[in-house]
Amino acid sequence: MDTYKWGVLSDIHIDKDRIERLWKDIKNPAGRLATTKAYLTRKANEVVRAACVLRDEYGAQGFVLNGDLCDMVLIYHEYERNMQPHRELLHEDSRRSMKLYLETILSGIAELGLPMYVQPGSHESIAVYDETIRKVAAAYPHVIDVLHANGLSVKRFDSSLGNALVFVPGSDVLSGEGYELGG
Repeated sequence: MDTYKWGVLSDIHIDKDRIERLWKDIKNPAGRLATTKAYLTRKANEVVRAACVLRDEYGAQGFVLNGDLCDMVLIYHEYERNMQPHRELLHEDSRRSMKLYLETILSGIAELGLPMYVQPGSHESIAVYDETIRKVAAAYPHVIDVLHANGLSVKRFDSSLGNALVFVPGSDVLSGEGYELGG
């Protein structure tokens, strides 16, 4: 039987301490937002480069993006804690920033042209994940949102492979903005 190598990317959390260090000397909300966006852009590009390494150096033939790709919870809490008077404006701006961050990761890895299965974790906001994955999956047919897919099989990509895929969502920290699994 042939083997298939999957590159698995999971729990790509945003470094809270890094954001706090970046914000240390910046007091105004606009400056903190700009600094955060620049950090997220660099971080997203690092994730795409990691996928390239998995493909080029380890022979990954497809990818599983297994949740906690972004950190809406962290961003919300940091904005609330550090910039309370501007919370509503920052909440919406952080959502736009996270969409761009997640889209950069998903599209960048999708550009590699390999099969890609994506599921949310407990740190993805429902609104951010759903809107972003639908947009990226529509543009790249080899990107599968396992949360909304039926009958997953690697045969879709390689008929010589007879394995079925099963995705079991992981734990949830009951973040309030993310997916609460179970009931």
